[in-house]
Amino acid sequence: RVGCDAPLELVDATVYAAAAVAPAADLVVVSGDVVWHHAGSQDEALDTFSRVAASLGRAFPEATPVCIALGNNDVWPDYATDVSNQSYYERQASAASAL
Repeated sequence: RVGCDAPLELVDATVYAAAAVAPAADLVVVSGDVVWHHAGSQDEALDTFSRVAASLGRAFPEATPVCIALGNNDVWPDYATDVSNQSYYERQASAASAL
């Protein structure tokens, strides 16, 4: 639903709270939908994905593997997986590669 998504500040706070609760986690799994519903553009969706990935990378030590599953809102346009748009997925992979 449009307008129901958490602001990035709340996402950051949640990530840091999780890291405080489990600083020595064996694995962090993010179940997807890190991009809000109906992102306005491909660049906006990638920027949001990159910001969340960066937050996870800052919060959890390098020794903790972080896996982000792609949800239906993490593709652009949301709910429409275009497998021919490899550059989009390559940019997502690049953003997540630091994890």
